[in-house]
Amino acid sequence: MLLSCACAGLAQADTLLPAPTSDQAESISIISQFTETPSESALHLDEPFNETSALCTTEDESSMFNIICHNGIASVSQNDNRRGVDILLQRSTPVNFQGAFRFNVTITSSKAENVDIDQNQYGIVLQDRSGTLYALRLHGQHYALERWGEKNETLFNETYSPYLFPTEQENHIQFYCRDDSCDVYFNEQFSARYPLPLSEGISAAGIFAASGWDQHFGNVQFHALTIEDLSNSHEINQPIHISDDLHADHGNFASTTLSGAFNTFAEDGFHFSSLIPYGYYAAKSEPALANVAVSAVVHMEIDPNSSSSRYAGLICRSSQDGMYMAVIRADGTYSIFRDTPQRPFALLAQKHSDAIRIGAVNNSLRLECKGDQIIFSINGTLVESLTDTRYGLHFGRAGLYTKAGGEPNPDAIIFKDLVIEEMP
Repeated sequence: MLLSCACAGLAQADTLLPAPTSDQAESISIISQFTETPSESALHLDEPFNETSALCTTEDESSMFNIICHNGIASVSQNDNRRGVDILLQRSTPVNFQGAFRFNVTITSSKAENVDIDQNQYGIVLQDRSGTLYALRLHGQHYALERWGEKNETLFNETYSPYLFPTEQENHIQFYCRDDSCDVYFNEQFSARYPLPLSEGISAAGIFAASGWDQHFGNVQFHALTIEDLSNSHEINQPIHISDDLHADHGNFASTTLSGAFNTFAEDGFHFSSLIPYGYYAAKSEPALANVAVSAVVHMEIDPNSSSSRYAGLICRSSQDGMYMAVIRADGTYSIFRDTPQRPFALLAQKHSDAIRIGAVNNSLRLECKGDQIIFSINGTLVESLTDTRYGLHFGRAGLYTKAGGEPNPDAIIFKDLVIEEMP
């Protein structure tokens, strides 16, 4: 799990949700489905990046990209005569996989000399048996899944991953498809699951590099590419399930992101609220999912006569495009927000509810984000079910949300029993 400030300027962490040790088994469980099953056949492309490979075809003189393959590495850079237009280099090789498969490649991106941040875009491209192209686009520590055709479209929102290493560092990418979904691993860490119908197999696979007209492309190196046929594997997808009682520090929250917040683990739960009056924070978990239910118990003083603006709750589908938040407030009401760059903190629902327990007591919250439905339950009572499609928030991370109100207090908000579940 990653804890991150919703305010600008706070760095993201680089560790989250490690596998539990034996003495943590009762308090934290993480169930994912990646195992190293020996493949019946693997296309290792003995030397996938040599001068004669289909992946290393020389660009013509009019191209604004260079690709040079040497010693098993494909190095892509822009030409000195690059004009201010969008450019794309795409290389693929035919394959004939009729079921589950795993694509592996290691990529190192280096920024251009005359820019402060890495602007390179790159990734993998797959063609299904109907001829449709899908691309996993990486750019910095963000990624998105796209469908390419006459009009390219982003299928699942661009999302941040702390498992992606910054510029100049190797990133090992695994794209593992079976049972009508595809799992993404960055550097052996489970980062996303896409509901994607590639279980019928693929007919081509490859790599790409891209640059926008106003961007500077540095250098991207691809190597160690393998494509494994797992059609004879007996593995099946199991729903993702993550649970943590939050009674002790299991390594899910990185200390670098806790600046500006009270953050103490105790027997009664995780004391988590802002040090800044009216400041707000979010704790987000990998993997990113499309359909998800997140639940937790929150302890907070509820007083209908209070004027406090303090609230605490849950988030889902957190991505670069925004997120949903469902919270209970100190005055005994609840709110559901859609938070996007276009319209921050758009209020979708706000009501008083008798389901909220009054006093300094526990309230159990559950937020479901499935398809275009946003469903919020409090203490087992369904209080809100709404439909929302504006701004296309349909993929991202889930977790906790908290906002201070009035005078900050280290015991103002206490969370425990966090559960994140993938929904069919």
